[in-house]
Amino acid sequence: MATANDVLKVAESYNGAKEGGSKHSEILNIYNSHKPLARGYTVKKTDAWCMTFISACFIKANAVEALGLTECGCQEYVNYARKNNMIVNNPTIGDLTFYDWGNDGVVDHVGIIYFESGNNLFIREGNKNDMVTTRVISKTSPSIKYFVRPRYNKQSTTYDDSKVSFAESFNRNIAGEYICTASDFVALRYNPYVEERDKKNNKIAEIKKGETCHNYGYFTNDWLLVVYKGRTGFANKFHLRKKV
Repeated sequence: MATANDVLKVAESYNGAKEGGSKHSEILNIYNSHKPLARGYTVKKTDAWCMTFISACFIKANAVEALGLTECGCQEYVNYARKNNMIVNNPTIGDLTFYDWGNDGVVDHVGIIYFESGNNLFIREGNKNDMVTTRVISKTSPSIKYFVRPRYNKQSTTYDDSKVSFAESFNRNIAGEYICTASDFVALRYNPYVEERDKKNNKIAEIKKGETCHNYGYFTNDWLLVVYKGRTGFANKFHLRKKV
């Protein structure tokens, strides 16, 4: 069975996909091609597609067994999750987050948690402002109705990045996609303050020259908290240039 990380990597690959674009069409095709369709319904380009996006990510990651079933409706999936004891109160990376915007008891929207920082959840969502993007929200927000935990492979954790230290500052203006300008690579690190002798155990990955990563406004001094190929950590801002 697949892990949360398998699904999160697929979700990250669609980041920035816009409604009506080729990636949006791909998401719908993945969902509609998987049988059986929920209630026999084929999702159209004009439909709301947040739960369709979640289902498509699980399909592409070969993780439908973890999700239990594919769905295009948020409330319908929550009904299934409640019957199957998948609702949790302690959210973690890989959990689904369902929202009730009007506080009327009806679920309106969904996303998948890919990072935590203090009390904040970083959630990848389809159909947020007509695209795949991130929402940063407090885990105690009254807009959150349910957390659902898919049945991932219990032999594997979600992210090794759970060891990433918290970012100390936030500036919305620095958020965006960054390109690596280092001569070779810039290291993605768990902790920006680690001593030189401990660098080897502190490195998560190498962002190669010309490769891109994404920052959502969080940083610690000269270190940006970034997401790179589904991995989250700190990278030195002097080796990164924000794309215009």
